Amino acid sequence: MSDQEPPGWTPPQQPPPTEPPTGESPGWPPPPPPPPPPQQPTQQWGPPPGPSAYQQYGYPGYAGPRKTEGNAIAAFVLAICAFIVCPLIPAIVALFLASSAKRNIDASNGALDGAGLVSAAKIIAWINIGFVVLGIVLAVVLIIVAAATSDTSNSFTSVQALVGTSA
Repeated sequence: MSDQEPPGWTPPQQPPPTEPPTGESPGWPPPPPPPPPPQQPTQQWGPPPGPSAYQQYGYPGYAGPRKTEGNAIAAFVLAICAFIVCPLIPAIVALFLASSAKRNIDASNGALDGAGLVSAAKIIAWINIGFVVLGIVLAVVLIIVAAATSDTSNSFTSVQALVGTSA
């Protein structure tokens, strides 16, 4: 690079030196003015007017996620467990818990969630109760058929005859 100045360039102009007024030292700016007296703080954000639901941190007016009804969760879990454990009792308890959860969700005016869990628990519980009733009816029919077809043979051969296998 060269030490030549580009065409049209001029060095910056320096202001002429001035003498400081009496009582001030050169190079120091004047002191800032005193701060204003303290004012009453004003609240910029606050809860919305009227009754409010559970307010969390975040944007103003944002109520946060809704809480899931506990009975809805319990009903759903019991309805599923009814397929694994004792089939009839948990399904009936799930139906009662689901109806209780539905009442609580409706009474909360949107503060509680879980209507989908309630519907799923009712459907699963009724399907399980249907399977139990179907199994009881099938067992009774098998017993009646076995009793009607047995002369002196045992009931095992009667069931085999009903199913269609030979001994």
